[in-house]
Amino acid sequence: MDLSSVETIITRKDLRHSIQAYDDLVSACCAYRKALVEMSRATSSFASAMDVCSRLKGVTDETGVNFQAAGGLHYLMANHWEVLSHTLEQQFEEPLRQHVSQYKTAVVERSAAYERVIVEKSKAIRQTEAENLNIGKKKRDLHSFRQALSILQAELDELDRLKVAHYQEVLDHEQEMWDVVSGKVCLVVRSSLEVFDKITSKSTDSVLETMVQSIPDPFDSYGPPKKEGQLFSILTPLMTAGTNTGTINSYNIRYGSAKPGLVELPRTDTATSEWEGVSTRIRRHSSPVAATSSHTSLPLLTPTPLRHTNMPTILAVIDESRSRHESQASIADDVNSTVNSSTSSSKTRTLPDFEEGVQSLSSIRTISDTNTQNQFEGSVAID
Repeated sequence: MDLSSVETIITRKDLRHSIQAYDDLVSACCAYRKALVEMSRATSSFASAMDVCSRLKGVTDETGVNFQAAGGLHYLMANHWEVLSHTLEQQFEEPLRQHVSQYKTAVVERSAAYERVIVEKSKAIRQTEAENLNIGKKKRDLHSFRQALSILQAELDELDRLKVAHYQEVLDHEQEMWDVVSGKVCLVVRSSLEVFDKITSKSTDSVLETMVQSIPDPFDSYGPPKKEGQLFSILTPLMTAGTNTGTINSYNIRYGSAKPGLVELPRTDTATSEWEGVSTRIRRHSSPVAATSSHTSLPLLTPTPLRHTNMPTILAVIDESRSRHESQASIADDVNSTVNSSTSSSKTRTLPDFEEGVQSLSSIRTISDTNTQNQFEGSVAID
């Protein structure tokens, strides 16, 4: 057997720390008990002073009742501090003082017995080793040499077993001892909670309840009082702002400081598809506007609410204008091809005829550009 079989090795240094911690615990309990006694006396004096104030001639009946109720509460607290101090002394401090004394005695006796056994076993091993050396000098026999080695190995194994048994005994004793202390600590916790529960149960008294409700939270446990209509939320103010108000969150756009024509459109429950892509299109067509002054602000865009009519959507108007433009461009291409063919087939035409054809082509293109501009202005008016 070796020491690896032991779960935890507790050395002499660890035992000294354990004894010191035990003594500190008992000493701290004694100091706490004495403080509770002093606190009981101080609380009783405070209650007596409030009782005297309740009997003064200048005190009204309602105020006198409040003084008497507060004094009675503090008398109760003083009695409970006294009860808790007696409980600590009789059921925690005195039993642990006896237990720590027994613990110290057990540690000393166990360590002394272990030291004696180790010394005796070590002496026997050295004696056996010396005898084997003497036998080896007188007679060189392999059988006797193996027999001496087996005896020496058995004594060493016995020494290892003693060490393992000792450290296992120390560990078991330490665990048992601290389990006892833990049970006493549980007693202290239960006694303290019982005392505090008895004190807080007085908050249901009619007079004390009225006094408590007349004063706001003195420790500000729930933060400052909320304003009327203010909602509690962990979100930022921008995220808690209303989004279904039916208005548009617009900004004063200044030239040179921000891109003009950008507005934030709200999402509504109806006709959302009618407004898709509006901000993108406004940004594209408003970029050519020249920045004439850095202090001139553009008027806010306030589109009229949408109505469910047979009016075509913005995308449909744009597609229709694009198709018309393409059809007119194809007509212009046909005219160009006609002019070219007529020029190549007959070279007898005069210069005025050719200029008349060019003017016709220019008028067609002008009409096409005018129609496209009208379509675009109509779409902006719809927006």
